[in-house]
Amino acid sequence: MLASFISETMAWVASMAVILMIGLLSLLVKCYKMPSQGQALIRSGFGGTFVSFNGKIVVPILQKAQYLDITLKRLVIELQGSEALTCKDGTQADVKAAFFVRINPTVEDVKNVVQKLGIEKAADVETLNEMFNTQFFEALKTVSQNNNYEELTNREMFKEKVMNALPASLDGYILDTVTIDYLEKTQTA
Repeated sequence: MLASFISETMAWVASMAVILMIGLLSLLVKCYKMPSQGQALIRSGFGGTFVSFNGKIVVPILQKAQYLDITLKRLVIELQGSEALTCKDGTQADVKAAFFVRINPTVEDVKNVVQKLGIEKAADVETLNEMFNTQFFEALKTVSQNNNYEELTNREMFKEKVMNALPASLDGYILDTVTIDYLEKTQTA
């Protein structure tokens, strides 16, 4: 009878241990948050702020998980007519250039961008235009002032010179590339 009681107790303890393990495992799975491709996971709260590109365990109530879009953004600058660029040879040039920027996928840069702008604004195209429009305009202006119009018609060279005219660091963002979508002499009326 004692052997039967011990056997039943051991079976009950074993089944409870299995149920507890399954419960803990399902809790861990439920608490594990993983960002999608092109996102960073920002975990804040208890334990500080962490950035992950692969995934983290987020404890409900104690911690908060937010996702940051770190994909490429296209920012366009269009200069025409009275706003056209003035080349070294005096030619006025209408230009439309697209600048492709994204948040640099490093923990430090993601933290800096989130601290400076917040998660919602960090990937907002309007906010990025406000941040970078002046720098991009100045790069276009500088390159056009140092080159004749004919030199600028080599769009690959124009693009490279514009990229080189910009700083290497853009406050946690990086410039992937520039495209010169349109370049023509300004039509005078």
